[in-house]
Amino acid sequence: QPPENMMDIPGMQDEMRRPMMLIVSANKKVDR
Repeated sequence: QPPENMMDIPGMQDEMRRPMMLIVSANKKVDR
């Protein structure tokens, strides 16, 4: 389960509904 503080971020719940590949891609963009 993700940390509760992550659920406080606006749109975070929507991210959980997306395929993991999209989440990973978003994380890579943030890494840059």
